[in-house]
Amino acid sequence: MMVLNNGRDARRGRRALVWFASGALLASALAGSAGVASASGLLTPAVGAADIALSGSNIAEPRSASSAQFINPAGLAAFTETEVLVGPGLAFAGGEVRADQPAGYDKTNDMVIVLPDFGVVYPTGRWTFGWSMHGSSGSRYDYGAEPSLGITDGFFSENSIFAVPLGAAYRVSDQLWVGAEIIPLYSMTHLRYTNPSVPEIGSEPVPFRFKVSGPGLQALLGVTWKPDDRWSFGLSYRPPGRIWTDGDMALPSGAKQDVALEIEAPSVAALGISRRVGERLTLSYGFRWTDSSAFSSAHFDFKQTPSANGPYIYDAQDELRNAIGAEFTLTDSWTLRGGVGRGTAIVGNKGVNPASYDVEDFSFAGGAGYTRGRWTVDGAFVFMLGAERNVPAADALVFPGSYRAQPAFLLAMTVTRKF
Repeated sequence: MMVLNNGRDARRGRRALVWFASGALLASALAGSAGVASASGLLTPAVGAADIALSGSNIAEPRSASSAQFINPAGLAAFTETEVLVGPGLAFAGGEVRADQPAGYDKTNDMVIVLPDFGVVYPTGRWTFGWSMHGSSGSRYDYGAEPSLGITDGFFSENSIFAVPLGAAYRVSDQLWVGAEIIPLYSMTHLRYTNPSVPEIGSEPVPFRFKVSGPGLQALLGVTWKPDDRWSFGLSYRPPGRIWTDGDMALPSGAKQDVALEIEAPSVAALGISRRVGERLTLSYGFRWTDSSAFSSAHFDFKQTPSANGPYIYDAQDELRNAIGAEFTLTDSWTLRGGVGRGTAIVGNKGVNPASYDVEDFSFAGGAGYTRGRWTVDGAFVFMLGAERNVPAADALVFPGSYRAQPAFLLAMTVTRKF
């Protein structure tokens, strides 16, 4: 049984177990997100190894077709030849939860995330068309039970997503490009927890074990302005979208009940500036605002046990992310890249719990690209500093204590072929 903070009303206590399990879904609400634990520990800054190595700062000049479709589709206009990109990525992350009440609860969680990436770009006249696919195993929280402390069930939530954006850019002139895309996506979430009391069934604890899955849809608009051959300015906006998921779960009686979750995929605004310095160095800055507070408006809907309904994310907050990057052309074949990024936390202090917490993101990225003929290989490495959230008893949704994100690592590689 989970330990709830004394003084909370009974209804909130019953729903706490639903709230705790929702954090892993955050990544799916960003259409096209790779889902790796990066910005704010939950939202990814970029896709494609070259763009990841720049910490997602190159919004004005994305380095790959898939990255352009992730953050600014106008950037597709920069590609003057047909290209195909494919690449794997791996992320390693973990965390630790140490409770003040009950004292002695101390558990760790380790995860490995696979990050596939694929993109195609096809220019024709003033138009450039792009199609990409990216997804991941998403986020995963798994903190075990401790019966000796009265915690007879663990904390588990897992999410995976898959996005397939289709977009186009139009070169109005050499100085002005515009782009737009539609982003179909598919999301699956698996939750396991025990609700201490469900009035529709009885006063005994009820295990909740279910998966919800389904499609989503969002769009992305972008513009790039290049006043001269050294400056580039990029601006993009992702309007709110929707993700519709449903499934069912077994009840103690043996019957099944339907479960539904409709999420408002939050709006995202991004601004980028790139400046070429000399003949070999390019500096970039990127800013992104995500309306992630919209997650609080979504609710789990249990058909036969409505008392178990609860918010998708409790105390969700907007994310602000800043990044700077540098790219240096060492030779005709080799390019070196590096970047630094910082993002604010998304889950507010009153929503932190063992399966829904994040930390402020402060990360360092680096990488290199090698070109030979019509082939290019890009690699990236990201190191995210560890951080800790300390939740006092007055704010605790589940229990007070220390919620730590261990240092995280990301390795990515993409191979590009021009035709």
